[in-house]
Amino acid sequence: MKKKYVWRMMAAALLVTAVAVSVHFMTGKEPQTPASGSTLKRLLDVVPAETFQWDDLSFADYQAVRSPLEITAGFSSLASAYFDEERATAVMGFSPKDVHQSMTLGAAPSDQAWLRGEFATEQVRAALEGQGYLPVTPEQEGMPLWSPEGDLSAALQFDEGRRDVFFLFGGELGQRWPVAFDENVMVSGRDEQALRAAAAGKGPMLSEDPRMQALLKALAQQPVKQLVLTRADKVVPLPAEPLLLIAIAQTEEQGKTVILLGLEYADLTAAQAAEKRLSQSLPEAVLQSTHRPLSDELGQRGGKQMALRTVEGQDGNCWLVIPFQFTEPEETDPLQYGASFRLFATMMHQRDMGWLVE
Repeated sequence: MKKKYVWRMMAAALLVTAVAVSVHFMTGKEPQTPASGSTLKRLLDVVPAETFQWDDLSFADYQAVRSPLEITAGFSSLASAYFDEERATAVMGFSPKDVHQSMTLGAAPSDQAWLRGEFATEQVRAALEGQGYLPVTPEQEGMPLWSPEGDLSAALQFDEGRRDVFFLFGGELGQRWPVAFDENVMVSGRDEQALRAAAAGKGPMLSEDPRMQALLKALAQQPVKQLVLTRADKVVPLPAEPLLLIAIAQTEEQGKTVILLGLEYADLTAAQAAEKRLSQSLPEAVLQSTHRPLSDELGQRGGKQMALRTVEGQDGNCWLVIPFQFTEPEETDPLQYGASFRLFATMMHQRDMGWLVE
């Protein structure tokens, strides 16, 4: 039942983004150029490391893509706001265009939603008050924390009569999750301990974690547009090498989309063993879902595998990075935006990555 719900959410998100991209092209608005530096790192700079248990992470940079249709990762509930921007703004106190990046950490019901952008705090407060929110007392350091009736325990309550897809923080389920926010950052979730820590904003931050620094180093060729990360044991049968995490990132180099498939191993020896094995097996990889060679799926999208590389971390862990470069035709159907990243994200969600360990 849980799998069906997850896939229903993914399908809904894709449908919503299709509507959004139509609006995007009708208005003729061009995507904004992201500021210098990594927007992923800047978001990680405000996330306390203690709030992340190294399981699931999903990030999207809305300013770095051509249209919302390109987005598969990040906070999926945000897609609902594109149905009706005016209503979404009235319900939430901010427009989807005010969100520059989004990220989810952890798995439900302990997941957190992080938004980074420009928020008019007075409008957000008014919108929350309209939903029955009050400040949580006693106040703590950091961002103000709000919850229905000021009670954090209300986050787990369901009310079918209050289901509203435009209230992003639990509204689709008839819930109202606590929210902490300031003019640039917003975080919401159902786990009281994690949310209090997130709102307090005390270090060390997630960007300072040696394990995260190793991942950022592995992805540092270009700014990351999208990223999904999860524990390897959720995706593949564990191989002889101690494989810990699997990450998929979308970047761009010299005008071409590059998908980075990252595998975190316990040490350099394990990563090198995997590199040697995969260098031989990848050309023959076959997807279980389609029974088609991976090379055919790549070629259909103008993609090809590039040279593998390893990146060592300060804590001894090591990332094996497999880049895939995609060349799109000069005139690309907007419905195909993000197809290369979606290909790998779908493999991950369908547990169709056994070819990594065969």
